[in-house]
Amino acid sequence: MAKIRSDGPVKTAITKKNKLKAKVNKKKSKNKIKKSGVVNSSEVGTIENNDSANTCQDKTVVQNEQFGNRFPMFKDEELIKKFLAIPMTNNQKCRMRQTLKDSLKGTSDELMPDAIYSWIQTIVKEKTSLTVQELKKIRILYNMLKTAAEAKTTDKNKNKKSDVNKKRTDEMDNLIEMKEANKDEEITDTNVTDEENEGVKKHLNLPLEVGKEQVVQNSSVDQFGERFAILKNEELIKKFLATPMTNNQKGRMRQTLKDSFKGTSDELLPDVIYSRIQTIVKDTASLTDPELRKIRILYNMLKTAVETKATEVKNKKAKNKKKKHNDKSETETEVKEEITDEIENFNVIKKEENKIDEEITDTKVAVVKNEGDDKHLKIEKDRKQDKIKGPKRYVVFVGNLPLDVDKEQIMKHFNQIKDNIVDVRIPKTKEGQKSSIAYVELKNELCYELALSKHHSMFGNKRLNVLYTTQKGSKISKAEAKGKAAKLVALQKSGKLAGSIPLNRKRSQRRMKAKKARAKLEAEA
Repeated sequence: MAKIRSDGPVKTAITKKNKLKAKVNKKKSKNKIKKSGVVNSSEVGTIENNDSANTCQDKTVVQNEQFGNRFPMFKDEELIKKFLAIPMTNNQKCRMRQTLKDSLKGTSDELMPDAIYSWIQTIVKEKTSLTVQELKKIRILYNMLKTAAEAKTTDKNKNKKSDVNKKRTDEMDNLIEMKEANKDEEITDTNVTDEENEGVKKHLNLPLEVGKEQVVQNSSVDQFGERFAILKNEELIKKFLATPMTNNQKGRMRQTLKDSFKGTSDELLPDVIYSRIQTIVKDTASLTDPELRKIRILYNMLKTAVETKATEVKNKKAKNKKKKHNDKSETETEVKEEITDEIENFNVIKKEENKIDEEITDTKVAVVKNEGDDKHLKIEKDRKQDKIKGPKRYVVFVGNLPLDVDKEQIMKHFNQIKDNIVDVRIPKTKEGQKSSIAYVELKNELCYELALSKHHSMFGNKRLNVLYTTQKGSKISKAEAKGKAAKLVALQKSGKLAGSIPLNRKRSQRRMKAKKARAKLEAEA
């Protein structure tokens, strides 16, 4: 029989007792520390973490207060609770955020918060009771506004830090360079003059003026404002940037406007776009959403046109400099060859001149005999030619007008080119005529094409005929004039004239095609 040890259960009981005693001692020591006021190292760490959390909370409170002061609508806690309480799926959020981002495309980072806030204001002010969809939109716009405002503040802080660091590094570099240049002499003064700085920068091939590019950009913006005065109006810019737009709307409107400006030269394009903006702004007292959208797209087109023009001018200057440099580096051998060629040509020309002199003497005798008869004919021909010659005029014939038409009505019809109209002449109508005609004179070729693109446009109940005309006493025959008018009409239909839209893109033409197709199917059936 094996002996059973009696030590095992006793030992386990002793270990349990020891553990309980240790726990009790620990609790007593903790209570003593709390009473005495002594703090453990682990407790210090927890206290520090709590302090940092409190400071972060204070910062967020300050940020929220600033946000509320700038955008007072978000001081209303009821409204915030309303739109935060509405349930939204991730899919809905993504869709709405994408559409709103697309509509705000093109707005600068500085104007973004104001544009978003004005949009929220329009939603809240227009309606007394907000729907669920509108509250969802406000919620996403609110989040976008917050991120935009935070990004703006962080950018400002970063710029400040970078400027300070740049200044420090520049000063250090200058001092090091000065020490290397003057090793023999001991530099006592830490302050360095501007002239010395410039010398050091030249030696290192560094830019002499810091922030020169920024100054140039600011000057270009000022020039843009001076040249196009309406675009100094910040309220108008905020208005049309705040109007919501989908990508589909943008694409359509941009395409139609591009088609209307087809054929315009790059030099005239900014002025033509600006005149279009002026006409929209001047004619209407209170601008609608579609008009504001049109102004927004025209504004972006104007900006791009001006920027491309500036880059082209720079490239041209660079090319001219290269050409001049190449012209200077011509070799002497080429010059000598040219001189020898000129001498040979001179000898040949001299021989030909002698022959021509002989022929002239023979013709002079014949002319003197018939001089008396032909004098009157020559004078009449010269007078006719003087009449036809002179500055080129751009006149358009406008037919099928109502009998009681005025100059003002015609000017209103040609609203796009109103500023470039020289004169409108309405001849007197004869008895028994059903319609009257007019002649519109324009300043340049571009406006002439834009006027011709109004062919078959509606003037009240009447369809106008805007056609090519000839001057009185011109050599062009009636048949030639008709042919030219027909050519211009064909160009207008194909959309090659400035301001004209091709027939394929017109809704009326598409409907006609659809009708014909239906008629064919019915006939076959």
